[in-house]
Amino acid sequence: MPVHLEKGLGFVHIPRNGGTYVEHLMGVHKKRPDWGLGSKNLNRSADLEFLIGSDTQHLSYADMLDLLGEKGLSLKWFAIIRNPQERLISVICYMLNRPGALTSKKRLLGSFRTIFKLWLKFYFKNIGSGLLHLRGNRQVNIYSPVIQHLMPQHLYLNLEGSEIKGPLPDVDLYPFQEISRIGDHVQGLDSEIAGGKIPNKSKEKPSPDEFNLKLIRWFTLLFYRKDWKLYHKTLDRWEKTGEPLKVAQ
Repeated sequence: MPVHLEKGLGFVHIPRNGGTYVEHLMGVHKKRPDWGLGSKNLNRSADLEFLIGSDTQHLSYADMLDLLGEKGLSLKWFAIIRNPQERLISVICYMLNRPGALTSKKRLLGSFRTIFKLWLKFYFKNIGSGLLHLRGNRQVNIYSPVIQHLMPQHLYLNLEGSEIKGPLPDVDLYPFQEISRIGDHVQGLDSEIAGGKIPNKSKEKPSPDEFNLKLIRWFTLLFYRKDWKLYHKTLDRWEKTGEPLKVAQ
């Protein structure tokens, strides 16, 4: 989850929400040219100046504030929230590497079994340290990348357990639909490089058939209910006012 102190920006990089694209618009990858999309070094070394790389790629808002201290209080914080159904499809295709699951009932159920197994392993592994608490450079890195991508989006905005006291900055929350124009909305982003200069490594996803789409929707409504509420609240505010939802801390 990158920050850019010179630009005064802090970005809560929720996995599968176009975060690497935003990192490029922030210019943090320019400092490390070997960190281009698809680079083998993307998550293997940490850059504590910009908070990207190993163990810092998907930190929560609370974790970033703990690492930054008072410097984080003066930043403009923002994040992107995605339709939970689309996000899960992205996880199945990319992290689980099972695009065929979207057109096969048997393969989709197999993907769900894998997800359940991962969650159970996660719960039992972390039951002694508090379930679903994202905690600093002592936390997210102990979870597998797949678990990080499966975690509900609202948890990355959760401040529970933060060591920072006093009033904290709000997080401006934008709907995923605005990702291609996010540079127009967030002052300090380099929207000039949005015209195809950023490598696009997104894989084509097959369209789920009607039955599988219902299963995916049921799954997300059951396990990501808070994400659905936050997403609809964000989208509703954007459509009515053209402004991001301010997640008050």
